[in-house]
Amino acid sequence: MRNVGAAGGRVTIGRRVRRAATLVEIPVPERPAVIRAYVLRAGRRPGSRAVAREAHYYFGVDADLPDDQLAAVVARYPVFRVVYDRPDQAPR
Repeated sequence: MRNVGAAGGRVTIGRRVRRAATLVEIPVPERPAVIRAYVLRAGRRPGSRAVAREAHYYFGVDADLPDDQLAAVVARYPVFRVVYDRPDQAPR
């Protein structure tokens, strides 16, 4: 997070195809929804073994991702929105 701040949010993303972007920090009250979507990506279900393992290991919360537990920990996890300089170059 300090590196992003020192760079004014400016980053280059990608290995083979590099794209210039700005990272915009998501406010703390909006982070639980982002973290929940991350843990439940690709059709995962709350309470599943994969979700339970990741929720506990990375965030220290229960497998059903309760709002109160997420709200208690999200301030410790920086979350950013990627804004590409050229939207036509954003990955699909």
